[in-house]
Amino acid sequence: MNKPSQQIGGSHYENKAIQPITLIEKFGLNFHEGNIVKYISRWKDKNGLEDVKKAEWYANRLKELNQPKLHFKIDEKEQVKLLNFANDYINKNNLGKLETSIIMDVINYHLALPISKSLARVTLKDIIKNINKLQDEIKKQGEENVCN
Repeated sequence: MNKPSQQIGGSHYENKAIQPITLIEKFGLNFHEGNIVKYISRWKDKNGLEDVKKAEWYANRLKELNQPKLHFKIDEKEQVKLLNFANDYINKNNLGKLETSIIMDVINYHLALPISKSLARVTLKDIIKNINKLQDEIKKQGEENVCN
């Protein structure tokens, strides 16, 4: 998939080797999952802690809905290709440990839904826990020292 040809409003994605929309589309993430990825990927380049709080809101909204949208099953070969792409996304965009955990948990949540709703719920709890850890880390370090 190619990089989108334009960005409307701001330049917070221009420095990304792979843009969040590309990862979202490649995995077929739903609206809530995609927004978590988007806000976690850009928080340092745009709105800081506010973006992390937005990601938390979308994760909590998934939990409140308590009716995960069942996705199509992806065969093992395709899953490997997708997970390799996710690793490229994380590495090329120099995401930190917590950002990596959150994004991989969103992907695991997405992939777990066709297999086990209970596994998806556990993964969703991990997403929320790691978003909260990231918020605490930002507050501890001082947002101005973390954001570019």
